[in-house]
Amino acid sequence: MVHNDIVDAILSGKNHRIFCIYGEHIQETKLLDDIHEYLKRLSNPPGRSFEKITILGSRAHYIERHQHQGLFFQQRYQSSYNEWGETVQHRLRARGVTIDDLEWDQWKKWFELEEIWEKPLLQLSSGEWQRFSLCYGLINRPEILIVPDLLNGLDQEWQHKIFDRIVGPIHYTGLLIFSSDVPAKHPAVQNISMGSSGGIPSTAIPEFPTSLFDAYHEYQSKFLSASTGPVQIRMEGVNITYGEVQILKEIHWHVQKGNKWNIQGPNGAGKSSLVSLINADNPQGYSQPIQLFGQKYGRQSIWEKKARIAYFGSDFFQYFRSSKTLEDVVHQQLKTPYLKTIQPSMFLIDGFLTHFGLAPYRRTPYSRISKTHRRQLLLLLSYLKSSEILLLDEPYQDLSHHQIKLNNHFLETVQPSSSQTVIFVTHRADHKPNFLNKVLKLKEGRILNTI
Repeated sequence: MVHNDIVDAILSGKNHRIFCIYGEHIQETKLLDDIHEYLKRLSNPPGRSFEKITILGSRAHYIERHQHQGLFFQQRYQSSYNEWGETVQHRLRARGVTIDDLEWDQWKKWFELEEIWEKPLLQLSSGEWQRFSLCYGLINRPEILIVPDLLNGLDQEWQHKIFDRIVGPIHYTGLLIFSSDVPAKHPAVQNISMGSSGGIPSTAIPEFPTSLFDAYHEYQSKFLSASTGPVQIRMEGVNITYGEVQILKEIHWHVQKGNKWNIQGPNGAGKSSLVSLINADNPQGYSQPIQLFGQKYGRQSIWEKKARIAYFGSDFFQYFRSSKTLEDVVHQQLKTPYLKTIQPSMFLIDGFLTHFGLAPYRRTPYSRISKTHRRQLLLLLSYLKSSEILLLDEPYQDLSHHQIKLNNHFLETVQPSSSQTVIFVTHRADHKPNFLNKVLKLKEGRILNTI
């Protein structure tokens, strides 16, 4: 059902040409698809006829259509297929065939695409994808440009800068309509709340049951009590280069057992590359001065490392595929290939599935449950894995406010009294749980400071 009140507000707007439709559950609707179809059917709205309407696809959709079969982690995938796939330049030039080199230089400058110009699309970070995608949508200057989740993945600087570019040097005169879970903070944007118009009612965040809390800490004590030495990650002058671009520069960083780290930094700061080293998904790590759990980087097998580090990130979710039921995925993913690891009790598994709203889908094929439920399942499994380090890389992308609050409430309940090390990557203050007590700030591949 098209939300006619929202469409009317957009078409009747006189002082704004950029519209943000926001709501707590905006990701769980097909609102922009509905608006797109509705506008295409409008043959002659008052004052104009819309002939050029563009709706941009998401990074997730692109990955789904172009990925190889099997499970790839982000950096390993990048290493194995370094030259594979169409690049930013190839895709943009195919779109803007009439644009000359001088004008391309302007577009590259406006969206800071110089360093990713030759980069395959499959290798783009979420923030890089958003800049590329918006450039792709604007170069032909459609009358209406529709962008799902425009702000998703952009750091705070770019969440403001993107609109400065549009109303400034780009001087886009069409209508830009985008969705967001929160209103945009820019004077050029008119925010339209979904409110009760098609929104999904908010629900209270349930308390994490005391019985589950006690069982969870008893379970963690079985593998955390055997943790080795106080320093779990030691980097002494790490440098990572992709092609001619240096991504990480002289990284000196120690992570001690029980630390609760928040890694921050703008898009392109090197956060994902740092995560790939911790998670044993970057082959360059073997030549770097890195120790994991007191041993040189290459002394342990990749499976030994992954058994000790529970990881969840947006790319893990994008590349994971399974035809098994949700219940089968749970038991499969909690195990580490070739190793015998401590497993949670069925009481814990059942309790977690119930608490996070997944119990009704136990016997449903993983591929048939919603994306938000799939993402929540894989995130939940990182909590249940018997690992000394919990590594979460922008874990809340595409989750609703309710889900974010539910996960943060769980983490804030169990982690302050847990000796598990946590590394939580996010630049969004509204995503950050309140138990994190140490901060690593990256900028242009260097450590800006640690707190």
